[in-house]
Amino acid sequence: MCGFPFEGWDVEFVCLELINTATLRAFETPGFTAVVLYQGNDGELQETRSVLEAISSSLSLSVPGVP
Repeated sequence: MCGFPFEGWDVEFVCLELINTATLRAFETPGFTAVVLYQGNDGELQETRSVLEAISSSLSLSVPGVP
């Protein structure tokens, strides 16, 4: 993500009888650690997962002093 190696997890849980998924991605930069999170129930994510993944993969970062 943003040119940095990252760790990622998909966490599934039940809330109000719906199966939900939280997608977590984290990476370290020279100045901070960033976390990207999106979540939704299975019905919502059928429609929105591709958009959320596209947004996540298009993120960019400018850190002063780092090329």
